[in-house]
Amino acid sequence: MPTKINNVTVSKNDKYNGLCTQSFLSTVVFIFGTHSGHISMQEFEDALNILTRQLELHIKTEDIRDIAESIDINKDGCIDFNEFLEAFR
Repeated sequence: MPTKINNVTVSKNDKYNGLCTQSFLSTVVFIFGTHSGHISMQEFEDALNILTRQLELHIKTEDIRDIAESIDINKDGCIDFNEFLEAFR
């Protein structure tokens, strides 16, 4: 069953799924590993922009911003690691 976050759908049958998962996890580990357990909304947007370019996916900037805002559960302007995990649970 596909997973949908805003306008982005990822299916287990997606040809990019394995690559996307590897790249995404590498990006997440790098970002959260170099910070104190949280990242700014802009850092999240920048990382997702880089990832989508690497995977040749076309996601509008406003959709990426919507994803970032929806992940920020407590609306403090940062995404902490628990908020990030909860978004993909």
